[in-house]
Amino acid sequence: MKSPGLTSSDSATGPDTIVLRDGDGASLLCIAPGTGATYRVIARDPAVCSRLIEEVLRSPHAELVPRSGGLLTNLSVLENVVLPAVYYRRVARGQLAERVYRDFEACGMAPVEAEKLCGRAVFGLTLFERRLAALVRALIMRPALLVLERAFEGLTSQDMQRVARFPEYYHRSVPGGCVIMFDLAGMVCPELATEAQVEA
Repeated sequence: MKSPGLTSSDSATGPDTIVLRDGDGASLLCIAPGTGATYRVIARDPAVCSRLIEEVLRSPHAELVPRSGGLLTNLSVLENVVLPAVYYRRVARGQLAERVYRDFEACGMAPVEAEKLCGRAVFGLTLFERRLAALVRALIMRPALLVLERAFEGLTSQDMQRVARFPEYYHRSVPGGCVIMFDLAGMVCPELATEAQVEA
């Protein structure tokens, strides 16, 4: 039996293709970074969802927007947003501020609004603001594959509509990138335009 999850090597796919598999090793979805596609995976329970996300994140092309935001509470929003780019030296320091504000703008936020948000403490953020900050943090890294973990969970209807635009915001910064949205079965969410939707 094949191990469940993702593999980056498959005779019918390219070297960077990720094959999403169910618990029995059967192929559910083939994801090729760089095609600009959006996929949605509906997991039957949180354990399956977490396992599949962990497997996707083995790809060097992937960045995660976690449902909690994944922000450090002892840092400001700006410090959280730039931390991975600085740590991994993915963006030159002289270009970092420009990229931060450009990516907030790609998410529909004016520079003045972005500056206010960046100066705030994490503990005072709404759930939507945490996810938006996590999205910008991922965008700065310019990933070929963006993973959204249960992005609609716990949000108001209005904020769900805003989160539904995250793939659009991402494609403004990474035009050819792929998005994988992981949700749970039965979770309320808006209508989404996707190339493929599978249940796991």
